[in-house]
Amino acid sequence: MKHQHILTAIAAFALFSCARSPRNLDPFGWKPVDHEFDSLTLRAERLLSYDAGRDSAAMPVEAMRRVARKHPESRVMDARATFFEGQLVYKYDNPERGDSLHRASLAMTDSARYPYDALRIGYTIEDVYHEPTLEYYEHLRGLLDGFVGSGDKFWSAGVAMETGMFLTDLGDTRHGEAYLDMADSLFRAGGFTQELSTNRINRANLLSARKDTAQAVALMRTILADTVAPISGFTRHIVLGNLYSMAGDTAALREAYGDVRHFSNSADFECLYASCLAVEQLKAGRLDSARHYRAEALRNLVDDMPAETALAYYEASQRMFEAEGRIDSAYRYLGLADDLRRRIQAEDDRAEINNVTLYSHIEEMRRASEAARRDVVVASLCVIFAILALAGVVALLVYRRVQRQKLAGVEAALARERSDRKALAMETVLAEKENMMRDMEREMQQMETSGEITAAAARKLGSSMRLHVSQREQRDSFLETFETLSPDFSLRLKEAYPALTESDIRLASYIAIGMESKHIARVMSIRPESVKQARWRLRGKMGLGPDDSLDDVIRRI
Repeated sequence: MKHQHILTAIAAFALFSCARSPRNLDPFGWKPVDHEFDSLTLRAERLLSYDAGRDSAAMPVEAMRRVARKHPESRVMDARATFFEGQLVYKYDNPERGDSLHRASLAMTDSARYPYDALRIGYTIEDVYHEPTLEYYEHLRGLLDGFVGSGDKFWSAGVAMETGMFLTDLGDTRHGEAYLDMADSLFRAGGFTQELSTNRINRANLLSARKDTAQAVALMRTILADTVAPISGFTRHIVLGNLYSMAGDTAALREAYGDVRHFSNSADFECLYASCLAVEQLKAGRLDSARHYRAEALRNLVDDMPAETALAYYEASQRMFEAEGRIDSAYRYLGLADDLRRRIQAEDDRAEINNVTLYSHIEEMRRASEAARRDVVVASLCVIFAILALAGVVALLVYRRVQRQKLAGVEAALARERSDRKALAMETVLAEKENMMRDMEREMQQMETSGEITAAAARKLGSSMRLHVSQREQRDSFLETFETLSPDFSLRLKEAYPALTESDIRLASYIAIGMESKHIARVMSIRPESVKQARWRLRGKMGLGPDDSLDDVIRRI
């Protein structure tokens, strides 16, 4: 079932390729070269495939040659016209000359630009019987891959059908049926109803190879009764003959004999069917009729007759001479039949041995292919897992980095929030102390007015209170906050300017955080004019020129 699914997938891929790629003359794989020429190509394909007769097929082939002459620069058109002329000649006139035209067309074909042309023409040249070998099986698989890859439905199905019967003849009906399924799918997609019907004959033969004779006979009767997609007349007589050999249907044999007489080059079948009819007439006791059929068989007997046909003739002759009492003649034909049976049996034995050996080689090749496919899958999975693991590690590292950045951002935000809260608290404290100082100043003014203290004592007491509050409380609060935000500022400032006092460093800290002079005056409990004087003194101690900005220098530190 596993291989059957694989072949079904191949068929689906072939159909998908054809659907996606209009760059061929669907359902064949020829690349388009000229609209008129391409139309004639498809017409010639159909007529030659369906055996429409020489006159009908000759018209598009001759028209192809005329169109090709109009385009002498087109080598591909000349090669294709020669090929189809070879097809016509091979089929209806002279096979040897037709084969010569095929080879000439192959020599003209540019296989690099037109690989399908080379594949198709080469396959036509090689379309002869091949002994079942491993090399030929691999050749069929290569052909199938080539036709499927080109988008061709008709010849892909034909090669799939041939591969299916190749395996069926070896006894591998399971894989053979998978290839026949593939052929069915492609024939349906291309609209080839006659070929689809022909492929059912292969299914009947496959059922017979499985010893399922009843199903094979039923399928053959269905094929014969099908009027929607009837098989060709020549194929019909073969089905009738198989029906006789499987089910002993004498009426089918008689019909097959009547049909085959209408075809040329069918002497072997006429001899076979006439010999079988002679035996059937002898069984029924009709000696004169048996003599007639035996004479018809003798008339069609030739030297290179297939062994099966010759054996049927020898058996019919032996039985007829026995019925006539001519023992010597009967004995002679009995000896000929026995010798031929032994040769056929020996050939069958050798073929069976070869088939078993070939089947084992094909199975070994399949196992090796499956092992290689598994290795590729395993290697691919390992690569995928390695990539996923690496991606996971990278993702984890990136995630951790992002988390660290987020954490640092959160910590910075928290620090800013704490700083803002401290600044707000400090502003609140300053505002409250300002209010308190104003209240105290009003009380001292009242005391001064009432004569409890002198004016000089009141001013001195007020200055002392403001200085004390500023130095003892506000300084510690501010420096604590500022040192949290810029822990090395005081140290760097002192190292750069050793002459600075603690009061200078406090002023520089206020300037560093962007406080305006009026705010600095409030924090330091001095007048704004005193802040300006303090800034000038600080500039002098830092050695700044008239063009230097005190604020910028301090912020850079």
